[in-house]
Amino acid sequence: MRPWIAATITLAAVMSLGYVHPFGNPIQTVRVKDGSKRRQRPTVLTVEEYEAILGLLKEPYRTMVIVAQCLGLRVSDIAALQWQDFDFER
Repeated sequence: MRPWIAATITLAAVMSLGYVHPFGNPIQTVRVKDGSKRRQRPTVLTVEEYEAILGLLKEPYRTMVIVAQCLGLRVSDIAALQWQDFDFER
């Protein structure tokens, strides 16, 4: 059986049992023990602010900020990257 078929069948069963609303986001029902909600909305930079910050940074921090902005990675994700994580062939 193809994975997407199994996922479709599983989601249909979960919805029919009432665990997930058919038009809702299933991840909204997930609760993490001792988890907390974001207390404030994150600050979103304008293009001009982003470019101004890039102009002030030196390497390797400039590259790290570009990777974070383009790929949506966190600082810990970027710091953990290794050369074998990149596929230069594709």
